[in-house]
Amino acid sequence: MIADLRTEVAVDRAMAGGTLLRRITARGLDVGDTIGALDLSMTLITTAAACGHRDDTYVVVHTTPKPPSRSPVVMRHLIGLSETRYVLGAHRDHWMHAERGRGPDALWRSPDHGRTIAIEYDTGSYGPHTRLAKLSEAVRLDRDLIWAAPSVPRLRRITAEAAALVDNVNTGRTRQGWDPYPGTIRTRLTRWDAGSTYL
Repeated sequence: MIADLRTEVAVDRAMAGGTLLRRITARGLDVGDTIGALDLSMTLITTAAACGHRDDTYVVVHTTPKPPSRSPVVMRHLIGLSETRYVLGAHRDHWMHAERGRGPDALWRSPDHGRTIAIEYDTGSYGPHTRLAKLSEAVRLDRDLIWAAPSVPRLRRITAEAAALVDNVNTGRTRQGWDPYPGTIRTRLTRWDAGSTYL
């Protein structure tokens, strides 16, 4: 169980302290004993307020001596993806992080769904052009997409933007005699900060 938890952290590259605690307690393990046995490195990140998160200092764990990034924005993004994988119940063998700056943030080959699902985690830093580009790519590739963020207003905006895009694309496809976009775009509230604040 300990090796399995350590592998979970390694796959995600970084994990919020609260996410790790939820995974430990979900397995029925003793928190103190397990954290000591995991032999993880810890980093504190101070983030600026953004998209549902207040300006605060958070505990982040990782398996490498140095954190995967020194940027609080990148670290917040990585731990957001880690929590997203956890709340979706995605097994690490079915999850693939994207290459830097290419495509969606991750791909989830869900055995239950039968299709590869693109995953985006939005810390609140994506501007309108980036959001449209990411939504458009999923539609262009006929991919399902789950857009996760820590803020309900942000998710409402994404839902509206996605609906307008799909409507526009389907109008064009219908004119061409093509089938409508076969995928789905869903949103998911993902709060990695719960239990991660450093007091």
